[in-house]
Amino acid sequence: MPPGPAKLDYVIVGRIIKPHGERGAVKVEAITDDPNRYTLLKYVFLGPEDQPGDIFQIISVEFQNKFVILTLDGINTRELADELRNQYLFIPVDQTMPLTDGSIYIYDLIGMEVYTKKGDYVGRVTDYQECPANGLFVVEYKKRELLLPDVPAIVKDVNLDSGRIVINPIEGLLD
Repeated sequence: MPPGPAKLDYVIVGRIIKPHGERGAVKVEAITDDPNRYTLLKYVFLGPEDQPGDIFQIISVEFQNKFVILTLDGINTRELADELRNQYLFIPVDQTMPLTDGSIYIYDLIGMEVYTKKGDYVGRVTDYQECPANGLFVVEYKKRELLLPDVPAIVKDVNLDSGRIVINPIEGLLD
């Protein structure tokens, strides 16, 4: 049996798009359901997508359309801000916002094992994509990617404690 899901220590909440202004502020693409959560943060870690790096204290937060404008301690010129372009913003998992009952963070789904109702192993969740109609589990299945619709007719149980998702695959889904 494959190992269970890896527990994350950090979660990505944004990505720096570019400098904003001349005093070192950065324009951030929020990767969170609630961009207002930035007003509650005291600091963030910056780094490439797979690794948090240096910690920066947040000095100020502003909103501009769908973007967040951050001023970070120690970043006080446009040139320094430009060096942060495409860096991801991470926070410790223990600083994530509490969820309502029945809700699950996407990062909790990554690494979960997928089984059929009959108990046959299907694969491991590698990603989750939000789509207009419904979400899609991206599952590593027989050395290829399987897109599994997150709909009640197919997904029968998501159990974070056991790290298992149980599905009732429709005909042809696993072919």
